[in-house]
Amino acid sequence: MRFTGICWKTFLAGNSNHVNNLLDMKFNALRIFFNLADVPQKAGLSENSSSSEWQSYINHVYTFMPDGKREWTWDGKTGIFDVREDFKAAIEFCKKYNWLPIICIGHIEERNSWIGKAPSQDKWLWLRRFAKEFAIYLNKKYGFKECDLEVWNEPNEFMEVNHYCNVAVNMAIGWKSGVSTWKVHVGGVDLSNEAYINGIINNTMLQPKIDYISPHILKASEWDGTLIDKTYTKVTNAGKKLAFLEISPLGKMDRMNKLVGKCDGYCMLLPIRSDKFGTATEFDDILIYEYNNPNKIWVTSQAKKDFITQFNIRNGGGAVMPNYTALTQLTPNFKYGEFFCNGIQPPDKYYANILALATELQKVRDKVKRPIIVNSGWRTPEHNILVKGAAASQHLTGKAADVYCVGLSAIHFVIYLAKYGNFNGFGIINSTSVHVDTRVGDLTIWDY
Repeated sequence: MRFTGICWKTFLAGNSNHVNNLLDMKFNALRIFFNLADVPQKAGLSENSSSSEWQSYINHVYTFMPDGKREWTWDGKTGIFDVREDFKAAIEFCKKYNWLPIICIGHIEERNSWIGKAPSQDKWLWLRRFAKEFAIYLNKKYGFKECDLEVWNEPNEFMEVNHYCNVAVNMAIGWKSGVSTWKVHVGGVDLSNEAYINGIINNTMLQPKIDYISPHILKASEWDGTLIDKTYTKVTNAGKKLAFLEISPLGKMDRMNKLVGKCDGYCMLLPIRSDKFGTATEFDDILIYEYNNPNKIWVTSQAKKDFITQFNIRNGGGAVMPNYTALTQLTPNFKYGEFFCNGIQPPDKYYANILALATELQKVRDKVKRPIIVNSGWRTPEHNILVKGAAASQHLTGKAADVYCVGLSAIHFVIYLAKYGNFNGFGIINSTSVHVDTRVGDLTIWDY
């Protein structure tokens, strides 16, 4: 399978116990919801505005706003992608732990949705441009190499299958014009809704624009019957891949084995529930937090957790999955996270460099018997430019750290570093801080 993802009902990215449980289970993709109803509009524009007012707004953002301008409001003062703290937290979590973000964007769910009042043709142009800008934003600001779009909407009286396909076509075109290699999922209905899924599969306008058909499996009958096999055959015959972006094994974890060989990826519906609301009756509780103490999280069924862990280890091949976390202990006194750049985890290819650097610092720490604090370890290229680092800075590959030793001046500290550590680069930053690196070559010394 390409990824093993999770669909959270409660997002507690700041809880280390929560994060460690998810990392233990080898999840590496997060489905993140973004509701188009949250998008701010020109002041005074609403579902009650006239078609001409809507057309004026859409013409403005589609025709006159340059690519990469993130605000998407009439006056350009409010950024729609930056204002939602829960969305930002989820995106930053994916960046930090090297997870695949799956951006699940919902459109017109009811007749009175504000964008539902826009003129149809201009509405499609707006959606196309919106998806393009979203992709540009995520690629440029966060540097994601992979990011999937899920065009999500459950069918109702307004979102019949042909309307959904129009939405999906335009969002897929926009998404891939922002970043051509990123993937698009469509579906968003229960697997048992065969008529809706067939309508998507048979839509000749939609099929060339998408990568995955991604229905949900939430009913026992969908697991126990032949629907998975039938859907896999239909999707494969249409030249597409099958992914399930919202599933619940409903307590029978061995049902997951039915996906192997047929499903290119899945996201488990794993509610993180408060004990205040009791035990879930429909979905599979794995993690629970105390209502009055959200920092305390436990696993409700160790057997379930163990099954998921082993299933993901066996079947999670091909995904971008970090081998280490911020809590990985490099040496007795240094954790991997101390060398992260503003919470961003370095690529695994630099892990050996950072481990070697931490090992040399530990040798010095053992001699001075005082804490050594890392002010700056590995840097992203963007952060290196921001702090005016050298173009070929050793920080970029994890071979350098700016450090200080509690209770020692820089002059005294650098003597210990030179005597007990295997460093070839030394820079005196100020009266307390020193740059050291493990560069190859001759000894290099400088001050700032």
